[in-house]
Amino acid sequence: MCIRDRYGPKYFKHMCKAIAHQMPSILVKILGLYKVKVGDSEPRYIAVMENLRYGSSSTAVYDLKGSLKRRYVRKEERSTGKVLLDTNFKEDNGGEPLILEKKTGERLISAIHNDTILLSKMNVMDYSLLAIIDKNEKTVKAGIIDIFREFNAAELFEYHTKRAINLGVKPTVIEPYSYKRRFRDAMNKYFLPTAF
Repeated sequence: MCIRDRYGPKYFKHMCKAIAHQMPSILVKILGLYKVKVGDSEPRYIAVMENLRYGSSSTAVYDLKGSLKRRYVRKEERSTGKVLLDTNFKEDNGGEPLILEKKTGERLISAIHNDTILLSKMNVMDYSLLAIIDKNEKTVKAGIIDIFREFNAAELFEYHTKRAINLGVKPTVIEPYSYKRRFRDAMNKYFLPTAF
């Protein structure tokens, strides 16, 4: 089953709500879906999505999943344009949330809530919030990316195997409902709307 059949109807219904009813959403926009077949090979499906970094003069770009486990780019590996991770975000903000203007912050948190409901219903996990921050201009651009990884039998097996091996330590692969909760909790700690 291809992306279009598996995710298309729910995704497009969600995006229509976002546009028609001004429901906050920061899901990456899908611009096109293509089936590519070369010779006798199995067809591959390609989704063309908006480039969230287009026109951005960011000072930092973060791929945030809501987990700190193996989510760090060491200082010596940082380079211009290198995408940073959750632990870098916390470190770069002194362990404090990034303060956002009230309306913007509330809209971001609302969009995360709306979008993670959809992704959980679609049985999707391992998505990220791509945060593009320009501290000079004091702007944040954000979008939820990597929205096609479905929790399937392989992930379920990995989850239970890692859980047994780690003796109760939470594995990094978790089912969609738990992923949604962890993601929301983390984003609520990473971004804070002002009180006024």
